Amino acid sequence: MPYCPNCGKNVGVGENYCPTCGSNLSQQQAQTDYTASQPDYSQPIQRDYSGYDQGGYQQPPAGPQSYSPPPVYPMSVPQKSPGVALILGLLLPLIALWGIGHIYVGKLGRGIMWLIIGLILIPVLYGIAFVGFIVTFGAGWILLPILSIVVLILWIWQAFDAYQLAKRYNFETQRTGMPPW
Repeated sequence: MPYCPNCGKNVGVGENYCPTCGSNLSQQQAQTDYTASQPDYSQPIQRDYSGYDQGGYQQPPAGPQSYSPPPVYPMSVPQKSPGVALILGLLLPLIALWGIGHIYVGKLGRGIMWLIIGLILIPVLYGIAFVGFIVTFGAGWILLPILSIVVLILWIWQAFDAYQLAKRYNFETQRTGMPPW
């Protein structure tokens, strides 16, 4: 049975085109023995390597590899201590100076906002306690625990916020070398 010289598949006798690859068999004579067209791999191919260096692979000289450490850039922006921001946020609000931790970190607008809130909220709280006791003979003391809890929550939150901002400030200055705000 003849074979296609292009793809090697069986081809019917007298066909002009291979049904598998479509090769024109009339221009090429279909071979009756496919193995006759294959190269003979039984004999090894002799190659001439006379032009190549026959020396073996040479190892690089042994010794310690010296790598220089990555460059260290000096900090051009001073770091802010999260502890100082927390202490400023906790201690100074006792005398109605809220927002000083924010101002220390560099958030001036937020610090002034908290300063105004503290300067208004603390006197109002003490005023309600004093006036409520004097005028209403103790009935004003009912609002005092509720307002005290609100003030305590805001006081702790603004101190924690200053602490978090100091940590974020330090992270951004280490990452970019520039202050984030």
